[in-house]
Amino acid sequence: MYFFHGIPQTLTLDSHAIEVRRIPKVPFFVILTETEIFVYQLHPLALISKITKSQDLLVRHGKNKKIAIGSEYGIIAVATENNFIAVYYFHLNASEPLLVPTPDTERYDDGPGEILGPIACSVQYKMAIRYDGGVSCLEVQGDSIVYSAYTAPIIQVSTLESTDPKYLWKVSSKQYDLREVTWFLDHKSLIRQLYFDRRIDTFFWMSTDGRVYANIGVSANTNTKSLFGVCIHNPKNMNDENDKKLATALSTNARFSLLYVGTSDGSVYAYEIQDFGRKYVCSHYRHAPSNLGSVTHISTASDGFQIMVGYESAWISYSPYLHPCSSSNDSEFFKYGFYDGFWDKDGCAFFGLRNPIKGENRISVEKKESLKDAQNTPNNFNFSFVQEDNYAVSNGSCCLYILPFLKSTITNSAYGTTNIIGVQSSDRLFISKAYSKYNNLAANFGSSTWIQVEYPQTYISAEWPIRYTAISKSGDYIAIAGFHGFAAYDVQSRIWNVFDNGSLEQSLTVTCPMIWHEDYLIVGLLHESNFELHIYDIRKKLDDGLVDKFAFTSTIVTISLCDDAHLLVYTADNYLHHIYIERLEDDFRSLFLSHVSSVSFVPVFTTPSRVRTITLLTLRPFLHSDPSQLLYSSILLVLINGKLVTLDPIKAGPSYLCYRCCILSEDVEFFMINEDLESPALYHSMWIMTGNGFRLSMAFGEALSKLLHDETTTNTDIPLKETEKLKPYNTRQLSFIDDLRSPSFMVKTPDNFSTTNTHIAKLTKSVNMLELFNRQSIPLSVPGTVLSVIVKSGLFVSASTLEHKTTANNMEYCHIQIDVFPFLSDLLKALLLLSDIEYAVFLVRAYASLHFIDFVLEKLLSIAAECTDSDETLLTNVAVLFNNIKDMNVYKYVLGCLRKIETHFWPNVFKHFGDAQTLMDQCLRNKDIKNAARCIIIWQVHKGSASCAEVFLQVLKTAFEGKNWEVCTELCQYLASLDPTKQLLNSALISAEIPCGQIPMVKTGKSFNELMRDIDNS
Repeated sequence: MYFFHGIPQTLTLDSHAIEVRRIPKVPFFVILTETEIFVYQLHPLALISKITKSQDLLVRHGKNKKIAIGSEYGIIAVATENNFIAVYYFHLNASEPLLVPTPDTERYDDGPGEILGPIACSVQYKMAIRYDGGVSCLEVQGDSIVYSAYTAPIIQVSTLESTDPKYLWKVSSKQYDLREVTWFLDHKSLIRQLYFDRRIDTFFWMSTDGRVYANIGVSANTNTKSLFGVCIHNPKNMNDENDKKLATALSTNARFSLLYVGTSDGSVYAYEIQDFGRKYVCSHYRHAPSNLGSVTHISTASDGFQIMVGYESAWISYSPYLHPCSSSNDSEFFKYGFYDGFWDKDGCAFFGLRNPIKGENRISVEKKESLKDAQNTPNNFNFSFVQEDNYAVSNGSCCLYILPFLKSTITNSAYGTTNIIGVQSSDRLFISKAYSKYNNLAANFGSSTWIQVEYPQTYISAEWPIRYTAISKSGDYIAIAGFHGFAAYDVQSRIWNVFDNGSLEQSLTVTCPMIWHEDYLIVGLLHESNFELHIYDIRKKLDDGLVDKFAFTSTIVTISLCDDAHLLVYTADNYLHHIYIERLEDDFRSLFLSHVSSVSFVPVFTTPSRVRTITLLTLRPFLHSDPSQLLYSSILLVLINGKLVTLDPIKAGPSYLCYRCCILSEDVEFFMINEDLESPALYHSMWIMTGNGFRLSMAFGEALSKLLHDETTTNTDIPLKETEKLKPYNTRQLSFIDDLRSPSFMVKTPDNFSTTNTHIAKLTKSVNMLELFNRQSIPLSVPGTVLSVIVKSGLFVSASTLEHKTTANNMEYCHIQIDVFPFLSDLLKALLLLSDIEYAVFLVRAYASLHFIDFVLEKLLSIAAECTDSDETLLTNVAVLFNNIKDMNVYKYVLGCLRKIETHFWPNVFKHFGDAQTLMDQCLRNKDIKNAARCIIIWQVHKGSASCAEVFLQVLKTAFEGKNWEVCTELCQYLASLDPTKQLLNSALISAEIPCGQIPMVKTGKSFNELMRDIDNS
């Protein structure tokens, strides 16, 4: 989903950096060294504060070891060697500029988020906490500092009694001795790392024996015996006799409810978080090449779609379910690993620490900065590009590497869109509607088929980062939403539509992915403390473009559009609302929103923030003219965490609506439904990217309807109160209710909410459809990382990265490469293996107009021909398929296949399609001289030259008489290659009654004329 693209940069420090931490919620980060704390601003990249430990404190506290930061109360906690925790208070003041205006001052209002320039940061030393047990690691949780002992498995919680910076801070502490709990397996081991994820509200501990634990309940109000904990990663249960599976790094992914654990042998495990953090099941793992060493660091991007894994000697970025996206291991460049780092707020850059490598030189570009506060003035820092040279870095220095990335627009869109490809960076968007021509299997990213759209400078400089991107189905309109407001772009006119009224823009905060309805933009947002759904006519100025709005009682989580008139709006109070878009009869451009019905999903979804998409599927015939019945008669397709589920209404009462829950697929990263009527063969097909690969469900609506109404797949009714007794379907599924849950904060329904036509959702049936849906769907292999599917062209569009080094100064850089691959061969193969020949014939005829259909069918036959003798089902069905499309002259596909496969596979093809002589007869019968010439070569290889001499002369003479110079040249050059003296060729020309003299010059026969002149001269 993310792609390494650009020139890596470095930030060089004079001393060794121990750790780097991004300050939560704000674009700042902190670097810790043994004696200093550096506070940097990300946009613009500037050093805004530096705290150097005095000599007295250095003697008393010792050198710095660990750091933890909490932005809620402005706390910086630093653990030192002499068993102290130094506590600082930091305050960021955007109203106080850090730069003094001088003629040499560089402007910062041009880049993303740089409108304010460097701002002031004050850091105040508040107190020191001494802990005799030593401090191994620490974390900040709200107003508490949580740390582990260096001598025993003990967790200490020190809570600040007051966080007012004007007063003296005091703490109260509480201790948890893990030797008193049974779930902490090795009482001799210590806690080496603490990790707290606020969105999951869970602590994760990594012990010195290589285990990983999850803990719920660490606070000042609990005791040791009330702690709930569970061992997640246990090397002893993995037959790890040589300590190769010891945990070395960890990170969490709240959006997908995953925990990542890196090990000493270079493996990365993804554990699915179930039952509110009380159960963890290993769903995927990825083992890296052994030469990379152990995993030293794992970071997850804020949107959850990318994971950076640092090894000892390389780095690899993965998708949520560990599909590799970018890697330094496959290149001779960027060969370095990270031991600490973080993703930028928008995910378009990764900041990683690595130790200096001997033999590295840097081109430094010093920032000219005049800092205001002389007492806290930081030293100028070096910002550089990487250059290899025979030069040794001074001892003790360190550099922070900044890797630029592009990311797919799928990561911040409502859902994936077929036929549309988009990737974006911090300041621009690259979009392509579709590939109209298929010239090569790979097209450079700089191709003219891509449109480069720069974000409006006035908007991106103030409202970075871009949180949501929406591209219309036609590709004619683009919308982006940053911290406040939004902007729309017309691709045809190349004009951005932004708010002229800055106050109005600041009052709007988009809360969910936006969607397009023709040339109207539908936005869920927060407007002056009100949760509203707005619809804008973007052909007008945005200040005056509001067509209609509708107010809700809670934050809008996701919206979707069905049949161009029905909106589904899901809110954080766990209500799903059906909104109808109506047009005025006298004014076609006027739309208004009307509320139709609502369903409360409080008994179904316990964590609304984890619901990523809810789509309406109208599979049954809509018999009611009243749109209020649509929500009660249609199936809901829900993507929650990584699970794709359907909710099928099977019973409705006056105040309730009973659903049957079906889990279609697990570990879903994204999905796309083709709604392009130009692709009738695969209309309403679903393309799903899962942790086990890419899958296609053809005619998804019909297939789903058939599965849902097949009584053989339906279990008996299961009362909600007996859910816990349900036998698990597999090791990763507790029950159909638990699978819809994930750890998060509960969102309660407001008491004052009331609306007409509201029902309460209930779950009454469970359908096990995982295996069945997998059998009905088709796995497809995709090289690289999928960007989109051009259904009407039969193409996958994927991306990969290419690395380069300039010869002038040895500067390393990389760029994204777009790869285009046809998917029809794999699709037809899967259909034929299922013996669905009828649909395979339908697909071939639907895509027969593609100019690469020859390649598709030749590849299909090649795959079938190379199958083993014990499994001839595929080749037999390919022969049946070709027999049903005889009018397409299938002999040419057979000949193309024979020219591409090894000769020992030829008998398999001849068995079903006839030998070379039979294929020759078909060519001559259709007067296809070009393929007849190809067949001659196959005939000659298969049976020898003597057996085809007469046919050779016949084809050569026919080609000459028809002035097919391409075939004439090909046959003559073949004979010339057999006999350098050209006597054999001369004899053949005489036998075919072709004169060797000068032939009238024709453009298409230039090569043939030159060959004839050579024969005549000889």
